[in-house]
Amino acid sequence: MWRYWWFGFLFLASCRSAPTADELYQHAVHTLTSERNPEAALDLLSDALRINSDHREARRLRAGLYRMLERSKKALEDYGELLRQDPTDAPIHLDRARLHAELGLTEPAEADFAAALRLDPYLLEAYLHRGLLYRSLGRSAEADRDFSEARRLGAGMAEAYYNEAGKALSLGRREDALRDFTFALELQPRFGPAYIGRGRVHLESGRPADAIRDFDEAIRLDPDRAELYLHRANGRLAAGQHDEARADFQAALSRDGRLIGARIGLSRVHRLRLEFEIAERESCQALKLDPDHGDGLLERARVYYDWGLYGNAERDARHAVRIRSTPEGLHLLGQVFLAQGEPLRAISVLQQALTQAKQSTLRLEIESDLARARNEREIDR
Repeated sequence: MWRYWWFGFLFLASCRSAPTADELYQHAVHTLTSERNPEAALDLLSDALRINSDHREARRLRAGLYRMLERSKKALEDYGELLRQDPTDAPIHLDRARLHAELGLTEPAEADFAAALRLDPYLLEAYLHRGLLYRSLGRSAEADRDFSEARRLGAGMAEAYYNEAGKALSLGRREDALRDFTFALELQPRFGPAYIGRGRVHLESGRPADAIRDFDEAIRLDPDRAELYLHRANGRLAAGQHDEARADFQAALSRDGRLIGARIGLSRVHRLRLEFEIAERESCQALKLDPDHGDGLLERARVYYDWGLYGNAERDARHAVRIRSTPEGLHLLGQVFLAQGEPLRAISVLQQALTQAKQSTLRLEIESDLARARNEREIDR
């Protein structure tokens, strides 16, 4: 009986028509946007193009995915095929120009930018991206001309680029966010929030000098805003400018005495200078404002840890982790256990920290402490 059922199933399956190129393209878009699976989307787009090699939307999306995944040769092949099919497509010239610029291929990039603008003289992004290229090459006069034209064409567009930068940051695409903050500032040079956003990206990317320059400009535009001094103080702290950082933290507090981050920052400055009593006082001041402030608890725990008061450090680190489990908090708790001669407990906590940690530098630090804890565990045996 089962054989008849199986033959019936095969018959019904054969009656169902194969998916069209359009259906595969739509499925790829869904896979990319809902499932965030670029590899699966690439497979679907390639299937669509096998059915219809002239499907421009599928080929353009595939080229963009190849570019995102740093498969530049394949991306260039797709852009080349798109332009062979339609050499008058200005946006495709722009896409290929951007890829050439990313690869350091200046002459092909300039040729494609020129082609895009010849086909569409109002293509705002072409002026912006070519301006960035010229600026990176030190060709200031040409960059200024392109950005001047972009400002003429893109009046009122600064906020849109600022919003795009925010979206890129939420997806972890820092370099895209940096570019869009820069575009916002080229279109509106007195756009304070964009300086703050770009400065924070620089700081998170390990470029404190660039961050400080952006925060300087934000303060120049709005000198009474306390948070701006806090941002610049963090940049100066990252650059090792402890005296300047302390002055900025104090400037922030003079404008807003309840700014917890500034109190935590002052504690950190004094902790790094081994001035533990002052550091403890500042972190306690922060926790008076909010006894359950996670960063405040972790800062005071670090003060106690560096001071050698491991019981106090364990108490604050545990409190911080109970409020919100973070790799930084778990790492510190593991270090405390190690300092107290408890490698088994350290191993358990450090393994949790490693599971949560995403940042490469933090992962390396946790792995180093985890190896030390395992070594001490073996010695104890």
